[in-house]
Amino acid sequence: MSRLRGIGESLSTDEAIYDTRPWHQAEAATTTGLPVTFTRKGATLYVTVIGRPTGAKLVVKDLHIQGVATVLADDSMVRIASQGSDTAFVFAKPLDGQLSPVIRVPGAGS
Repeated sequence: MSRLRGIGESLSTDEAIYDTRPWHQAEAATTTGLPVTFTRKGATLYVTVIGRPTGAKLVVKDLHIQGVATVLADDSMVRIASQGSDTAFVFAKPLDGQLSPVIRVPGAGS
């Protein structure tokens, strides 16, 4: 059953994978060491955190973006805040360990 649940979780990331292009920055890492990848479709940027992060805040090192964002799996809101040379994503609904969550940032992909 857990294997099926994992497959179902991964389907929510399809929008961030299929028919997308690389963004000008291909990858980064969180301050906790999780890898992060970036893709874009039109003007929409997709930020994929590889792993199972938890908590209400995630900081990506050496990233500079602005805008409003949502979590792709459930459309919950994400506030984006600059922290020096890093970017913090603050989640209205804390991350619960879902496999590789994707943050959708309209307007930041160009």
